[in-house]
Amino acid sequence: MSKILIIEDDIWISNSLKLYLENSFFDVEIESSGSYAVEKILSWKYELIILDLNLPGKDGMTICKEVRKTSHIPIVMLTAKNSELDKVIWLEIGADDYVSKPFSPRELLARINTILRRTFQAQKDENTLLKFEDIEIDIQKILVLKNGKEIPFTKNEFEILKKIVEENGNMVERETL
Repeated sequence: MSKILIIEDDIWISNSLKLYLENSFFDVEIESSGSYAVEKILSWKYELIILDLNLPGKDGMTICKEVRKTSHIPIVMLTAKNSELDKVIWLEIGADDYVSKPFSPRELLARINTILRRTFQAQKDENTLLKFEDIEIDIQKILVLKNGKEIPFTKNEFEILKKIVEENGNMVERETL
């Protein structure tokens, strides 16, 4: 179950959106102030942030900029400002998507699912490639490249090399192999 943080000061919007997303099988938390938002984002494991622009304490633009310094967590802006310039600014400072108020919860849910699908696929792709010096091992394709050139391996040779690379080139006991 993906965990989402809604940072929104309008209690009606945040509560109704929380209920809608929970009914769509998300684990949802709400933060109504910008003052503690960055600390909360960085201290918990969230898969996505829904962020309002006008917040008490610290505005959404500042929060987005601060989070982007240390995290790639997806951020969906949810705000009443809807000019083209506003959207471009938000996307350029690091937002992954932009939804204007009033909004359709169904559309927002579709955007959230799209972003999470892309994020999880990127993480999955990243986890299928091992690198050690000038050697790359694609676990999914069972492929070994050295300096970008494919090197043929038997299945057993591939598994042995994969284990050695997983151990960062450190000694691997025979029993382990």
